[in-house]
Amino acid sequence: MAAPCVADDVYLDIFEHFHREFEEFTRLRNQGRRNANERKILFLHKSTKGFGSGDFKIPSASLKEALTSPPPRSSLEPSTTNSEDLDSLCEELVKSSQSWTLEVSTTLVSETAIYLKLHRGKTFKKVLGRVIKDGSQYGRVSSRSHRSYLINNCCFLNLGKNSKIDRLTLASLRALFLCEHTGCLLAANGFDVIHAPNIPPGELKAKVAAFEISLSGEKSCEQRDIDRVQTDGTEKVKNSKYMYCESRTDLDGKQGSQFSCPTSDSSNDSTIVVADSDSTTDMSYKDGAFLHIRQFLIDAGKSIGKNGYDQNIQNVQVLGVDGNATKVLQNSARLHCYVTDAGTKLSQPVHVLHIVNYERAFVQQQVDIVRQTLFGEETENCQNSHLVYGPVLARKTGAASPLMDALEFLQLRKTQMREAWVMKYGKAVSGEGWENTITAMTLAAIKFELLSTTARNPVKVDLSQTGTSVGKTDCRIGSFVIYNYARLSTLFAHYKEASKQGVYPDLPDVADVDFTLLREEEEWQLLLHYILPYPSLVKETIAGPGGQHEPSSSPHAKIQTHRICNFLVNLSQDFSSYYGRVHVLTEARAHLLPTIFARLYLLKCVQQVMKNALRLLNITPLEQV
Repeated sequence: MAAPCVADDVYLDIFEHFHREFEEFTRLRNQGRRNANERKILFLHKSTKGFGSGDFKIPSASLKEALTSPPPRSSLEPSTTNSEDLDSLCEELVKSSQSWTLEVSTTLVSETAIYLKLHRGKTFKKVLGRVIKDGSQYGRVSSRSHRSYLINNCCFLNLGKNSKIDRLTLASLRALFLCEHTGCLLAANGFDVIHAPNIPPGELKAKVAAFEISLSGEKSCEQRDIDRVQTDGTEKVKNSKYMYCESRTDLDGKQGSQFSCPTSDSSNDSTIVVADSDSTTDMSYKDGAFLHIRQFLIDAGKSIGKNGYDQNIQNVQVLGVDGNATKVLQNSARLHCYVTDAGTKLSQPVHVLHIVNYERAFVQQQVDIVRQTLFGEETENCQNSHLVYGPVLARKTGAASPLMDALEFLQLRKTQMREAWVMKYGKAVSGEGWENTITAMTLAAIKFELLSTTARNPVKVDLSQTGTSVGKTDCRIGSFVIYNYARLSTLFAHYKEASKQGVYPDLPDVADVDFTLLREEEEWQLLLHYILPYPSLVKETIAGPGGQHEPSSSPHAKIQTHRICNFLVNLSQDFSSYYGRVHVLTEARAHLLPTIFARLYLLKCVQQVMKNALRLLNITPLEQV
C-alpha cells in the first residue's frame, strides 16, 4: 500500500496517540542506561476478556526484554526484574500519563504482566467528545493522499473466445460488493478512487442496479481511444525485445534472430525465434506472437513466487496467427486506457487494484504484466496489486440446492425476510412502507452475507427454498445490525419528543456531562472495544496492524474486506445485550438525569460509529422499523 502524505498529528487517532505516547515513555526511560540501544520497546496489548485486571497489559516477555535491571551482559547472565524496577516503572507511568491523550489511573503487577487501568471518567469524556465533534468524519482521514486508486473489477472482462457475459452470478455480485466496499475503505483513508467501467451496458447493468451498488468515479473511456491504444500495443509487441514467435521466417523469407528463453523446466532451455527489433517487415505468425513476461519481471526486479507474481508465469500469447490482438492484449490495452485516463483526471500516480476471481487470477496477472511490458514507460509510477476472492458455493442441505443467479438469490432472501417480519408483527406487515423496509433489510443482509468472510475464502450460502436454521441465520445477520441502529434512532426520537413535552430537559453540552456515572462494565466495553479503536480499525483494513500504509513490491493486496462487517455484528450484539438489560430513559428525577445524559451520549456515539461503518458498506441505515 502506498503511504498517504499526511502529518502524523493529523493522521493519528486517540488510540494511536496513546500507543505512541507509551512508546515514547519507554524510549525516554531507557535513555542513558547501559545497553539502552539494545532494549526493546514495551509491547502494549488491549485486554480482550473482561477488565478485572486492567484495560491494557504489558506481557512478561516484553518486561524481561526491556526492563531487566541491570540488563544482562551476555546470554549466559541471568535476566531479573525486581520489584523496585516494577514499582518505579508503574509510578513513572501513572505520573507521565497525566499529560497523555488517555490517562492511566492505576496499575496492577502480576507474575505474567503489568496491567494498566485507564481513568474511566476522563477517557469517556475525551473519546465521546471527539466522536461528537467529528460526527460523520470520525474514523476518516482528513488529509488526502498523494496517490490514487483505480479499482479494476475483472469479473465481467471477456477473457474467453467469443464468450458472452449476460448473467449476474453470485460470484459476480460478490466482486461488485468487494469493489464498492474497497473503494469506500480507500476513500476513508484519504485516497482518491476511480472505478474502471467494466460493467457491460444493457440487461446486465440493469440487473446490477437492483442491488443499489455505487461505484464512484466510474466513467467509460471512448471506444476509439481503446482501439487506438490497442493498435499502438500491437506495434509495440512487434518491436519489443521480449517478443518471440515460432514461425521460422518473415514474409520475405528472412530468418529471425534467436535467443535462449528459460521455460518452466530450467534445465531445458528452448531456443525460439524473435523478431529483429530493427526490422519493420510484417511478420508471418505460424502460431502467433508471444511475450516472455517472466523475463520482463526479472529485468524489472519484480518478485516471483511467494509474495510475488505466480511462479508459473512464463510466456503469454499476445498476437494470433492473423496478427490480431488476443484477449489478453485487448484487456491490457483497455486497462492502460483506464490508467492514463485516471492519471490525467487526478494528476497523481495511480495504483491499480485488480479485484479478480480465483479462477482468473493467473490470467489477470498476465494482463497486468503485459500492460507493464508494453506501456510501462508511459506510466512508470503506476503500481499494481491483486485482490483475489473465492467462489460462492451452495451450502450442503438435505436436498440438492442448485446455485442460482443473483436476482433469484435476492428474491429468495426477500421472501425469507418478509416471512421473518410477518412472524413478529403479523398482518401489520403490509403496504409500501413495509415493502421498502424489507427491501432495504434484504439488500443489507445479502451484503453482510457475501462480505463477512475473508475475501480469498469461499462463501457458503443456504439456497434451500424452505430456509433451514442456518439459512435464516445467514439472512438475519445484516438485518440484525440495521435493526439495532433503528432501535437507537427510536430511542433518540422518543427522547426528543419527550423533551418537547417538557418531560426531559434538552441534552447538555458533552463537556458538561459527568461520565464517571457510567459504571456498568458493558458501557466501558462499548467504549474500549468499539468506539475508541474504530478509526484504527478503518486504517488496518487496508494496511494491517499499526495502520502503516507502506509501499510494497508485492502484487498481493492485503485488504481485509471482512472486518467492518464483523465489527458491526459484534458491536450490535454487545449493544443489544446492554440495551436489553439497562433501562436508559428512566424517570426524569433530578438525581437520575446526570446518568441519563451520560448514557445518551454513549449511545449517541455508538450510533455514530455504526452509521460511519455502514457508510463504508454503502448501506443507508433505517431510522425506524
